[in-house]
Amino acid sequence: MRASAPAPCTRTGAHSWSGSGYGGVSNATALQDLRDPGDRIAIEVHQYLDRDYSGTHAECVGPDIGVDTLRGFTAWLREHGRQGFLAEFAGGPGEVCRQAVDNMLAFIAGNDDVWLGWTWWAAGAWWKPDYPFNVQPGQDGGGKPQMEVLARHARAATAP
Repeated sequence: MRASAPAPCTRTGAHSWSGSGYGGVSNATALQDLRDPGDRIAIEVHQYLDRDYSGTHAECVGPDIGVDTLRGFTAWLREHGRQGFLAEFAGGPGEVCRQAVDNMLAFIAGNDDVWLGWTWWAAGAWWKPDYPFNVQPGQDGGGKPQMEVLARHARAATAP
């Protein structure tokens, strides 16, 4: 069975954290009083950089879309003394998307008092080679365009 594109992240996206358009309260309101006596809670969000935040389009809105979508959630984390983790994100291989990913990861690194880290959406041999978010190297060993950005930020995050 082949993996398919992710479902739209309307309820799990940082972009919609404070929105209550699903007929209920926002995630920001629902989770603001959540407490763990061991203080080990991390709030996990997703964030795609395409026009409807679904991760179904290879084109990104612009180079600042990632930063713009994380700002409100980052402020909420800081205001409520929480930490966040960007557990699912991706952008296509084009220059605008690579810049958007670069800017977003720099933003996370610059706010490491509230951000624990990040993980990319798609890699592995089960993905179609032309899936725009797949960063699995090709059979020829060639890397995908996004890997330059991801590798640079991963090295920076793990440097002593």
